[in-house]
Amino acid sequence: MAFDGGFAGPAPDTPPELADAYPEPSMFGPSPAWGLWARHVTGLDMKGLRLSRPGTDRRPPVRLDDTHVARAEDAQYWPQQV
Repeated sequence: MAFDGGFAGPAPDTPPELADAYPEPSMFGPSPAWGLWARHVTGLDMKGLRLSRPGTDRRPPVRLDDTHVARAEDAQYWPQQV
């Protein structure tokens, strides 16, 4: 997946939960990661993940919050500690 990147502002550390709303990416404002952000996920299975962006971005490429990974194989930028 390719992303525009170039976000220069501070990314939110922990976006609000908004449990009663239908999840739309734009409802949180800037996400805490420029490529993949997952929260409250069980059994995430990632294989062959490739992320790119043309510019710089202060946010990490991948952020996992309260996420239990089933498998991460050949996943670019994958966090060391999950």
